[in-house]
Amino acid sequence: GALKGTVRVSFTPSLEVRAPVGDGEASARLIELVNGSSLTRERVEEIRVREGRVVASGNVSEVHVINRYGKPRQGSGLLGLAVEGAIASSVSHDTHNLVVVGGDRRSMEAALGAVLSADGGIAVARGGEVRALLPLPLAGLMSDMRAEEVADRLRTVIDELSRACRCDGDVLLHQLQLLSLTVIPELRVTDRGLYSVPRRSYVPLLEVS
Repeated sequence: GALKGTVRVSFTPSLEVRAPVGDGEASARLIELVNGSSLTRERVEEIRVREGRVVASGNVSEVHVINRYGKPRQGSGLLGLAVEGAIASSVSHDTHNLVVVGGDRRSMEAALGAVLSADGGIAVARGGEVRALLPLPLAGLMSDMRAEEVADRLRTVIDELSRACRCDGDVLLHQLQLLSLTVIPELRVTDRGLYSVPRRSYVPLLEVS
């Protein structure tokens, strides 16, 4: 039906953050999550760059927002949170583009691949392998499975996310699904880039030190 086949990515996403310098350091605007809240804060931190790519490590993970409506558009950001593995979701208010958050490329690729293969959904990967998947093939937002099975799969997603972040996976899932909502302060990321809500404009992610 019309609700199926709506997750369309027309290009190969780049699951890495490019930097305007080959090797060294750059100042980065990090998205800092506020405990138990949908708010975020902007934090500037020096990050390492190697061969023109940001090296996410320690308490920093990558965020990639990929257009799911057939337009070759992607925005990237950095999240001030350690994630061992990755999560990908086609539930991402309000545009419901694809959001991928992770600490390593193999896991991000695995989680994103699982969501694309399911024609929408939420997936968690660790060690480059998918550990949990809730398929949402109806507009990338809804399931056609029985309610009990949806509940079981969602619980597995949350449990695996809790292991990946060593935090409350239920709270984090809601926070990540709001990362693109550009009416909630302070710093957001969309398929067009990093957006500062107070400034009402897109801002550079990186500045060379």
